[in-house]
Amino acid sequence: MQLLNAGEDLSESELLRLAVQHAVASLSALGGFAHLAEPEERALRLVATAGWPPHVARLWERLPVTAPVAPVRAVIENCLVWDRAWPESSDSEDSGHASARAAGVLSVPLLIENTPVGALSVVCQDPPRNDGFLTVLAETVSRRLGHVPTPQTGRAPWWQEQAPSERASSVRPIRVGRWEWDVTTGHLQIDEVTEDLIRLAGLEPLEWDRRIDTWMSRIHPDDRPSVDAEIDRAMREGELFAVQYRVVDLQGQTNWLELRGQFTYAEDGDPLRMTGTAWDVTELQSKMAWLTSLLELHPDSICVFDLEARVVWANRAARGLAARGLQTMVGTVPWVADNRLAGLGLPEMIARARAADGSVVTHEFTVHLDQDVDTVTYAARAVGIGEHIAVQLVDITKQKHAEEHAAALAVRMEVLRGDLAAALGASDVAKAMERHILPLVEASGLLLYQYTQGWPYLVGAAGYSAGSVRALHGTDEPPRLSALPVTDTPHFISNVSEGEQHYPDLQLHTRFAGKRSWALLPLIVAGARVGHCVISWDKPRFLGAEDRALLTTLSGLMAQALERGKLYDIEHQRAQELRRALRPRPLPALTSVTVAARHLSTHGNETGGAWCDAVPLPGARVAFISGAVTGGGLRAAITVAQLRTVVAELTALDYPLSELIVRVSNSDIVTQLAQIEDGPQCSLLIALYDATTGRLEMASAGHPAPLLQALGRSPSVSPLPVGAPLGTSHLPYETVEMDVPPETIISLGTSACLDNLDDATVRSLQAAANLRSAQNELDKACDRVVGLLATEGCTDAALLLARLGRLNPSNIADWRLPLDPQSAGRARQLTHGQLTDWNLRGAEFASELAISELIGNTVRHATGPVRLRLLNLADTLHIEVYDGSQSMPRIQPMELMAENGRGLLLIGQIATGWGSRFTADGKCIWVALETLAHL
Repeated sequence: MQLLNAGEDLSESELLRLAVQHAVASLSALGGFAHLAEPEERALRLVATAGWPPHVARLWERLPVTAPVAPVRAVIENCLVWDRAWPESSDSEDSGHASARAAGVLSVPLLIENTPVGALSVVCQDPPRNDGFLTVLAETVSRRLGHVPTPQTGRAPWWQEQAPSERASSVRPIRVGRWEWDVTTGHLQIDEVTEDLIRLAGLEPLEWDRRIDTWMSRIHPDDRPSVDAEIDRAMREGELFAVQYRVVDLQGQTNWLELRGQFTYAEDGDPLRMTGTAWDVTELQSKMAWLTSLLELHPDSICVFDLEARVVWANRAARGLAARGLQTMVGTVPWVADNRLAGLGLPEMIARARAADGSVVTHEFTVHLDQDVDTVTYAARAVGIGEHIAVQLVDITKQKHAEEHAAALAVRMEVLRGDLAAALGASDVAKAMERHILPLVEASGLLLYQYTQGWPYLVGAAGYSAGSVRALHGTDEPPRLSALPVTDTPHFISNVSEGEQHYPDLQLHTRFAGKRSWALLPLIVAGARVGHCVISWDKPRFLGAEDRALLTTLSGLMAQALERGKLYDIEHQRAQELRRALRPRPLPALTSVTVAARHLSTHGNETGGAWCDAVPLPGARVAFISGAVTGGGLRAAITVAQLRTVVAELTALDYPLSELIVRVSNSDIVTQLAQIEDGPQCSLLIALYDATTGRLEMASAGHPAPLLQALGRSPSVSPLPVGAPLGTSHLPYETVEMDVPPETIISLGTSACLDNLDDATVRSLQAAANLRSAQNELDKACDRVVGLLATEGCTDAALLLARLGRLNPSNIADWRLPLDPQSAGRARQLTHGQLTDWNLRGAEFASELAISELIGNTVRHATGPVRLRLLNLADTLHIEVYDGSQSMPRIQPMELMAENGRGLLLIGQIATGWGSRFTADGKCIWVALETLAHL
C-alpha cells in the first residue's frame, strides 16, 4: 500500500490526503474527507479531501461538535459510524449539490494514544461491504500521525495545501496534455505537454503537420482497429472516448499513450470536434507487463475465463496441467473438454464469482489424474474482474492428507482416552494400549510395568511370546523390569547397534524377542514415576520429532491411566476383603438338625440388609436367627455385619431368650442407629430349639413370624406375637414356647421369602421331612424361592429352612440326685456305667474328675435337688449338672495357699469347653469333653 511505503517526512496534510485517496479508490467511493479536531473551537476542521469539487467540500470545512453528522459522531462515540446526514447550508448552496446529499457518509475515528483526534470519511451511495478496510486504514494513519510533527504556524486551509513533494511521495506526478480535433477539417490542436508526447510517437515537432491522419498513422498496427472502433463508439453514443495504445519512437522503442476525450455536436447532431487529454502511460504498462510475467511464473495455476466460460488466458503452471492429463488450455471450456472435471462444481463456482461483486469465491474439488495412483485435491479461488473471472488453483492434496491423518489421529486418540478412562485395573490399561497404541505407531511389541513397593513389575505384554517374556524377566513372580534403562526422560533407539552401544543389556531383547528398535517411555504422574513402558518394532525405525512427540503425549495418558488403575486395584482389593468379611458365615454342623439358607441382594456380592444365621448352643440346642435392616448398599451391609456379630455373641452367652433380645435391643449398635434421624430400622427373630426335648422358644422384634410345617401337613404361621423393631421400645419382648413334633420344618426369613413358599416348595419340604438326609431337598427349596424372587425384581431377601430332628434317647442319660456329699460318688458310678454302655471308656477319667468337681460345688454352694445329664454327641460328651440356685460359678485368680478356685481351672484344662446358663428353676453348669467314640 502506498501509504505504508511513503516517506517518513510526509506532512500532516500530505499523510491525510494520501489516506483519503486510498480510501476513495479502495472502497469505490464518490469522495472522501479527513478532519482533525480543533479543541479551542470545539469543532472538526477539514484537512484533506478527494473526489469532490470545492463548493461541495466547503460544506464539510468546519463541523461543530454539535453537528449530527458521521465525522463528529465517530470522534465523540469513538467507533465506526454510517449516517446519511449532511451539514446544513443555504438554499443557494444546496442547489449545487442536491444529488450528492442522497449519498451517505462512513466515518472512522483517528486515534493518538487511544484518544480520538480526528476522523477519516468516505461518501458512498450505500454502506460498503468491506468497511473493515477503512478501519485498518485509519489504524495505519493513526500510527503515522502520532509521529508527524504539528505545524508551528498552524494548519493551512485544505484548499491551500500543496501536493506532496516528489521526494515525499512514491508516485511521480503525471504530465497531462490537452488536445482538440476538428472533425470537419481534420486539424489537431495540441498544447506544449502534448507536443512532448508526439516525440514518443516518432514525430519531431518540426515535421508535425498537426493533422489527425498523421497522428493516427503512428498508432501500432495491432492497436489501430481497436482505436478506430472506440472512436466510432464514442461518436455514435456521445460517450467518453478512452483508449490506450502503442506507438513507436524513432529509436524503435514501444511507448504507451492514454487518450481521453469527448465529442461536441452541431444542432443537427453531426460531430464538430473532440477535445480531450493525453499522457504517457509507458511506465504503467511496463509495470503491468511485469505483473503479467509474475503471474505467468506463479507456481499456482491461474486461468482467466470469459463470459462463455472459456479459458482466455492461462499461466505456465495451468498450461502444465495438460501434461498431467487435465485440459486447461486456452480456448476451451475445461469441464466440457475433460469429462473428469464435469460434476465437480466448477461452473457453479464461476457463476457465484460473477454474482459476488468482486468478492473471492472459494471451492474445493478432487480429481483423479491418469499418471497418479491417488486423487488430487485442489482449492480454487475465483474472483470477478470486469467481464472475466480469474481462477487460482492450489494443490492441497498433501494438506488434505495431513488434515485427514490429523482427524483420524484425533479420533483414535479420543477412543484411546475413552478406553483408558474406562480401564479399571492395570491389566485393563495394558489391553487398551495393545488395542490402540500399537496400531497408532505401527509397533509390534509392548511391555508395561507398574511400580509396586519401589519395584517395577510386569503387568501387561503384547507381541512377546511366553518364552521370550520368561527369558527377559527370569523366574521372578511377578516378573520384574528386565535389563533396560529406567530414567525420567524418554529414550528412542533406532536400531540394534545404537541400542547395544549405549545399553549392552539390550541384547536380551534382540536375541530372545527379535526386536530391532525401541521407545523406552517413563510413566510419571506429579513428578513421581508410576511405571515404565517399552514399545518395540521388529525392524529398525527412526522416530522423527512428530512420532516422538506423539509417544511422549501417549506416555502421559498411560501414566494417568496406570495410576488410576493402581488406585483402583488397591481399593478393589480392600473392597473384596470387606465384602468377604461381610458375607454370612457358613452354616455350622448341628446336632439332629438339617439347615439350609440363601441370601438375595442386588446391592453387592452376597451382602445386603437381610440375613439368617444358625448358632449352635451347648446341650444339643440351636438358635435360629433372622434379621433385616432397611435400606441397602454398603452401609446396610456393614450394619448387618455389626448386628449379626452382636446377636451371635450374645446368643452364645446362653442368656434366656427374653433377656437376650432385650440385650440386643439395648446394644450400642442398635442405640446408635436409633439416634440417627430417618435412620434404618432393624428387625430380629430368634428361635431356640432343643433337640433333646423338641422344645421351641421364639421371640420377635418387628420380624415376621416363622412358618412351621409338621410331617404330612401344610405350613402354618407360628402363634408368635411380633414386637416393635429393635431400639424403638423399652418394653420386654413376649416369648412363645411350644413342643414341635419330630421332623418339623421351620421356615424363617424376610416376608418376601415366606410369602413365596409355593406348592412345589411345600412338597419338597414334605419330602425333606421324610428323609434321613434332607440337605439336598432343603437346598433345592431355598434355590426355588430365591430364584422366584429374583425374577420378580426383589432386591433384598434371606431365607432359612431347618428340619428339626430329635436326639436319639439312647444318647441321653438323666438322673436325679439328692443334695448330699455322697451324690458325687453315686454320680461317678452312674457315669462310669453309662460310658461303658456307650463304649466311651477313654473319657472316663476326665468325666469322673469333672463330675466330682461339679457335684461337689453344687452340694457345697447351691440348693437342691441335683440333676445330672449326659449327652453323647458325636465326638463330644456333654456333662450337665442342674441345681436350684441362681448363683453362677466364676473363675478367680489362682493363689498359692487358697483352697477355692482350683476346680474350674482344672476343668478348663481338661475340657474343650464349659459354661453355665439359667433355667426356669435354677441353673445348669455344663462341660464338653472330647471323646474317642466307640473304641
